[in-house]
Amino acid sequence: MQTKFLTNSPWRRRFVWALAGLVAVWAVGWLAVPPILKSQAEKIAGQQLGRKVSIGAVDFKPWTLELTVTDLAMATADGSGEQLKIQRLYIDSELESLLRLAPVVDALRVDTPTLRITHLGDGHYDIDDILARLQQPGDQPAGSPPRFALYNLALTGGAVDFTDQTVHRTHELRGLDISVPFLSNLASQREVKVAPRLAFRLNGSVFDSAAEGTPFAQTHKTDARLRISALDLAPYLGYLPASLPVRLQSAVLGADIQLAFEQTPQTIVRLRGSLQANDVVVANVPATGVKGDPGGDLLAFKSLQLVLDDVRPLERRIQLAKVALDSPVLAVRRDAAGRLNLALAAEASGAGGGSSNNSKNIAKNDQLKGANGLKSTQTAVVNPTPPWAVEVAQVALRSGVVRWSDNSIPRPAELALADLSLDASGIAWPFVQPLQFSGAGQIEG
Repeated sequence: MQTKFLTNSPWRRRFVWALAGLVAVWAVGWLAVPPILKSQAEKIAGQQLGRKVSIGAVDFKPWTLELTVTDLAMATADGSGEQLKIQRLYIDSELESLLRLAPVVDALRVDTPTLRITHLGDGHYDIDDILARLQQPGDQPAGSPPRFALYNLALTGGAVDFTDQTVHRTHELRGLDISVPFLSNLASQREVKVAPRLAFRLNGSVFDSAAEGTPFAQTHKTDARLRISALDLAPYLGYLPASLPVRLQSAVLGADIQLAFEQTPQTIVRLRGSLQANDVVVANVPATGVKGDPGGDLLAFKSLQLVLDDVRPLERRIQLAKVALDSPVLAVRRDAAGRLNLALAAEASGAGGGSSNNSKNIAKNDQLKGANGLKSTQTAVVNPTPPWAVEVAQVALRSGVVRWSDNSIPRPAELALADLSLDASGIAWPFVQPLQFSGAGQIEG
């Protein structure tokens, strides 16, 4: 009876055959694509990178065009370890890709990627061989850029180990999470499910950010937030130039900043939030070419907090709600020749005996001003640059200490101005009203 049902209508037979053919194609794709894709991907990637590439498993669902790759790994140059490993790569493609002849992906997810990079010194890294291969010009002539539409991109649980042999330190990045709503140069409309985000832990310090905006609207309105918790600068002090006249010995930074961007039609950028620096220690280094400069401690403080009320850098306007400095210690020293350590630091920053150079520069600037004074005046009138306007609602200093030592007199003296406190309000630059403040301290010595 079923045979008679099918033979009575040719359309029914065609439908059954089409359905059977579709099921057969799905079955072939489900069974044949994974092993073929696995072997070809390992072969082609290995040839392109010059490294051994391995794939644990490939799963492909032709009825939904979903592709899952697990345990994707690239070996190190000597083959003894893994340079890169991705636990899971998931791609959800769409049938629209066939119509546009360009990839249209509804979701792209990379789970638990791990990367190891080593700086060998003199600007060389253990991935230089890969970079050299990728930079080689291809045989095909340059054409139009590839067309694509990628939506709901996410990277979760990423980890990076960066070993710098020049400073004998390994920097560890953990918990790397990146979310991007879309990257596209096609006018494809797909459902966006993720909000832009970047978060990670770098050497134990937490970094987090988020954004929300309408980049294609007329106002280009965007709101973003950046949070940094207890960023210890100790692992990065070895990268500071040795020629600096002062040396940062320790600092822990924190930030919670909100950024608002809008273009209507002028570009407006606003910053609000707070910045904080804790356990900061700065020392003088012995000035090169300055005899008798021993260096030593210069400045230290327990915490410095800035509360941003309305900061508009493009308009050169800064409004701070509060500036709080806790337990600052300033060491001022005069050597046997009567030179202050502050002056020695400034002299060392002149890059090689800058007093004569500074004099020459000043004279040269005076000559230029004399020759082009009229032109400069006219330019200033035509296109004036507004000065910076700074307003601080409240300034507070607590438990400050200034230590003074003088070795220029026959009997060296040491004094200290301790228990310093200062409160000020309504500070504005340029000054528009008298400065109101109160302070206290005591002299010890």
